[in-house]
Amino acid sequence: MKDSDKKMLMQFLDTLDKEELLEMCSKLFTTSDFEDRRRIFGSFFHLKLIENLKDDIKAFFFQLQEFHANSLNGEYLDDKWGWDGKYDKITTITQLWYDEITQFLDAVCEFYLDGDEQFAFLCLSLGQTHQSIVRK
Repeated sequence: MKDSDKKMLMQFLDTLDKEELLEMCSKLFTTSDFEDRRRIFGSFFHLKLIENLKDDIKAFFFQLQEFHANSLNGEYLDDKWGWDGKYDKITTITQLWYDEITQFLDAVCEFYLDGDEQFAFLCLSLGQTHQSIVRK
């Protein structure tokens, strides 16, 4: 996008009220494919999600347990990965797993940095529990 195009867009956006901006964002989100959504909304959404997750520690831990169980049950397994004999592309479902685990790990780090070390270690112990079960 040229600087002049960006300037015109910003001027136009300044004229919109909150409802119009939300409608525009909603349309942009629903008409975009997965990769475009990640590029457009990714970091903003990621930061807000972490902020919201940290507000309700019980809900956070429940969501983390659910993500862990879904991962172990193969929900993020992409059976089409590597069909072409190459394993060099990250598929949409794999990227979704990366995005979700990143959000959880970032939030756990925030809990730790905020002084809640015990809860952070509890969250990280989910993987250890699975590993000890698998080894038996």
